[in-house]
Amino acid sequence: MSKMPLTARGRRPAFFEDKAIDSMVTIMLELMTELWVSKERQHALEAVLEAQMPGLADKLEAWQPSDEARAELDAQRQQYLSTVLRTLEANFAARAEIQAEQDEFSEKTIAEGNS
Repeated sequence: MSKMPLTARGRRPAFFEDKAIDSMVTIMLELMTELWVSKERQHALEAVLEAQMPGLADKLEAWQPSDEARAELDAQRQQYLSTVLRTLEANFAARAEIQAEQDEFSEKTIAEGNS
C-alpha cells in the first residue's frame, strides 16, 4: 500500500478569504467522505452477513478486539487522522519551521549580545 502524499499536486481551490476557513471546509468534506464510505461498507457487510448468520447484530455488539486487533486498529486510526488532518499538518509544519528559524536567530543574537 503506498502512502498518501501530504500535498496536492495542483493548487487548492479557495472559496473564502481566510485560508483557515478553507482548510476547515476541506477537513470537513474529507471527514464526510471517509465516514460515508465506512457507513456504506458496514451496511453492505452487515446485510450480507445477517442473511447468512441470523443474530449477527448481537454478536457484533458483544465483540471485543484482541490485543493484536487493537494494535492494528490503533495504527489504522493514526493513518486516518493523518489523512483527515493533512491540511492542518502542512500549515503547522511550515509555521513550526519558521518559528524554529526565528528562535535560532533570537538565541544567536542574545548570545552575541552577552559576549
